[in-house]
Amino acid sequence: AALSHHVKVIWCGLEEPLGDPVRRFVEFGANPDNILVIDRITEHADLFSEIDRFEPAMVFIDTLAKWGEGHVTDWHSSAQVTPIMSALADLCHHSRVAVFVSHHARKSDGKFRDSTAIAAGCDLMVEMHGDESDRFVRRFEPVGRLGLAPFALRVP
Repeated sequence: AALSHHVKVIWCGLEEPLGDPVRRFVEFGANPDNILVIDRITEHADLFSEIDRFEPAMVFIDTLAKWGEGHVTDWHSSAQVTPIMSALADLCHHSRVAVFVSHHARKSDGKFRDSTAIAAGCDLMVEMHGDESDRFVRRFEPVGRLGLAPFALRVP
């Protein structure tokens, strides 16, 4: 929450009603002047325009499947997924923003699913799992170039 008082953030909550992220940002005491919430994107260029206008340090896209809608019909196909991931990498490099993307895991075991092009296009992947002993705890397992150790967070 304190981070959002100093850093501009774009939140693309493409799978949830607009009120949900707004309510969470208010609950966490975020500075509304530094957060732009977007609940739908018609074209990827719309997000790029908002980045140019708002100049955030971070962009959160929830979810990759919704972002790729209309572009990807087979999430196991690297030929279809690679252009989406390349566009996100270009966005990071040219706009100098950090992009965080959520993606659903397999229901069977909570592990990464779909094309390996998704993992190849990320500097860091973090799998989130519930904690069987405490429903308010989430365990995170980072994998990637940044070398972060696993950690846990308690959610309100």
